[in-house]
Amino acid sequence: MSIRNISSTAFTYIQPINGVSSNAVAQFIPDMTLTPITLWQIAEGGFNPGRLVGGFTAPRDGFYTVISDVVFEADPTGDRTARIFINDTEITETVEKAVSTGDTDVKVRGGGYYLVTGDVLSIRVLQNSGGVLDITSDTWLSII
Repeated sequence: MSIRNISSTAFTYIQPINGVSSNAVAQFIPDMTLTPITLWQIAEGGFNPGRLVGGFTAPRDGFYTVISDVVFEADPTGDRTARIFINDTEITETVEKAVSTGDTDVKVRGGGYYLVTGDVLSIRVLQNSGGVLDITSDTWLSII
C-alpha cells in the first residue's frame, strides 16, 4: 500500500447553498395553463435575499438538488401537476399527478442538476379543474 502525496494539490471549499422558500401569498393558477410560481419568500438559508420573483438564479456553477411541495386549494375536479424548469426547458424527471379532494400537495423533486452562474430554475404548475385555482402560501421550495 502506498500513500500518495497531494500536498501540491490545492483544494477549495465552497460553502453549499442551502435555502428554503415559501410562497409569500396565494397565487391564482388559470385552467390548462402551465404557470410559473412567483413571489417566493426566503424562509431560511443562503440564497437570493428577499424574494425570488419567478425562480432561483444560480449564484455560481455547480450541482443543485431541488425539492418542492405545491399545495393547491380544495376542488374535487381535475388533476394537478408540478414541474421543474431550467431556463425555460423542462427537466422534471417524474411528474407527480394528484386529484384534488381537499388541499392537495403535489411534490416534485430532482437532483444532480448542473447549473452555471445565471441559470434560472423555476417550478411551474398545471391544473385542469375547469376554472381558476390557487396554490396556497403553504407551498415551499428547497434548493441544496
